[in-house]
Amino acid sequence: MKDLLKLIFFGISKGESVELVLPETQDVLHVKIGFNTVFFLFAGLGGLPLFFKGLWKWGLVMFALTAYGQYLQVCLMRRMADTMTYADLFNITDNPQETAVNVLMILFSILLGVKGNGWVAQNLFKKGWRFAHPESKQAVRACRKWHLPRTYLKRRDAADLSL
Repeated sequence: MKDLLKLIFFGISKGESVELVLPETQDVLHVKIGFNTVFFLFAGLGGLPLFFKGLWKWGLVMFALTAYGQYLQVCLMRRMADTMTYADLFNITDNPQETAVNVLMILFSILLGVKGNGWVAQNLFKKGWRFAHPESKQAVRACRKWHLPRTYLKRRDAADLSL
């Protein structure tokens, strides 16, 4: 139960992760290889976890879907307030736009859960981050799962970094 609470509130899990290092500053970061539960559960909250991890485009998509879904909810509440009797209240049909927004948010949440860690890692690699231990099994598995080129698995010497 303690691990579940850590996972839900802090995104901490005991799943397999890979260690990334920024060569210029020697900063170290751990990125999970598997499913991103935080993106899956909380991306629908205005895309906040996506913004925190640097996935701006997906964050904006989820924010727009959330905002539009909330707008449709307000419109539904206004229609419900304008009804005169209980019989009229039950005649309000489900809005197909609202259904489409909800289905899209569920599908995008699943997609972000599956692909999110790979996209975060690819963004980090574009910014200069590298595998701390490129010869490790986790690095090879991450490279295969995230569809990264094999050049990321080569150890870089200090002379290569200065170029």
